[in-house]
Amino acid sequence: ELNTDSDVNNCGSCGHVCVIPNGVPACNSGYCAVGSCNAGWADCNNNPADGCEVNTTTDSANCGGCGAVCSNNNTSGQCGGGQCIGACNSGYADCNNNKRADGCEINTSTDPANCGGCGAACSGTNLTKACGGGVCNGGCNAGFADCNNNKRVDGCEINTTNDKNNCAMCGNQCQTGANVLATTCVASTCGQTCVSTAFNQNGSLLDGCECTDPGDTPDACPGAAVTVNGTTQVTGRILAWNTDQDWYAISFPSLEGLPGHSYHMDVSSPNGANVYSMQVFTDCSSDAGLCTNEAPSGFGDTSWDFFNNGNYGTANTGPTTWYVRITATSQLTTCMDYTLTASFN
Repeated sequence: ELNTDSDVNNCGSCGHVCVIPNGVPACNSGYCAVGSCNAGWADCNNNPADGCEVNTTTDSANCGGCGAVCSNNNTSGQCGGGQCIGACNSGYADCNNNKRADGCEINTSTDPANCGGCGAACSGTNLTKACGGGVCNGGCNAGFADCNNNKRVDGCEINTTNDKNNCAMCGNQCQTGANVLATTCVASTCGQTCVSTAFNQNGSLLDGCECTDPGDTPDACPGAAVTVNGTTQVTGRILAWNTDQDWYAISFPSLEGLPGHSYHMDVSSPNGANVYSMQVFTDCSSDAGLCTNEAPSGFGDTSWDFFNNGNYGTANTGPTTWYVRITATSQLTTCMDYTLTASFN
C-alpha cells in the first residue's frame, strides 16, 4: 500500500503530487518539501510552494548563493554566472577584486596609490604624492622639477639647483663657449669655468670667456724690446691681478751731452682709472730671471721720469735701456687693457 508520509506522488493523501519549481521534490512526513535545487537555483525563502525560486546566477541579492548580496558601491551591482560583475562607475575601480564586499572601492581620479587605474601609484620622489583626474600631479619640492613629464614613474627627478642641463628650470642648458673649461649650475644659476688664459670680463655667458691674453708680451725680464724715438706707445693686457705681469725693455737715445733732456714713461687704462702700476729697473739678471730695482720707481707708480740736469756731467745720464714691469693694483682688475707711453724729450 502507499506510504503517504514519503511518496511525492501521494504526499499526505492519495493523488497529492509534490511539484518543486526549478528543483526536485521530496515528501517529508506527509508534507511536500524541496529535495534539491537545480544547478543555479536556490530555495532562499524555505517555502516549497515556490520551490527553488531564486536564480543565483543572476540575482544580485543572492549571487552564487542565498544572501550573497553584490555591493552597489560605485557599481550597478549586477550578477552573472554566480559572480558579482557590475561595471564600475566612471572614475572608480575594483582594485581588491571583491565587488561582493565593497564594489568599486577605489576612486582612481584622486587616489595616488591607484591614479588612473589599479596599482598605478604616483611616485613620491621629491614631491608630495597627489592625483587629479587620474593623473599624478603632486607639486615638486623646492629645487626640483619633473622634466620628463612622468610623475608616476620618477616624480620630480631633476635637481634644478645643480643640473647644468636643467638649471633653474627644465631645458635651461648652461651654455658653453670660447675658452670655457666647464659649465656649472650652482644655486640654480649657470656659470662657466674659464681656461687659465681667459676671463669672462663682460659677464655674459653667451660668448664664453671672451677675454684672452694676446700673448705678445713676455711675463719675465727682460721682456719685449721697445725702441723710443720721440714718443712711443704700446698696449697690453693683464689677465689676473696677482698672477699676470708684462715686461718691457725700453731703449732710449743717450742723454750724453744733452742737459735738460729726459726720459718719461707712464701707464694708463682706457677708462682713466689708476688700476695699473709700473716698476722700472736698471738691469736684468738672466740667471735669476729677476731685475735689480735700482731705478727711482716703486710698486704703485703710474709715471716715471729721468732727467739730465747738466750738473753732474755724464754721471747723470743713466743707462739707455730700462726694464719695466706692468702689474695690476687691484683684484678687480682682470682682463683690462693698458697703454704704456715712453718718450724722449
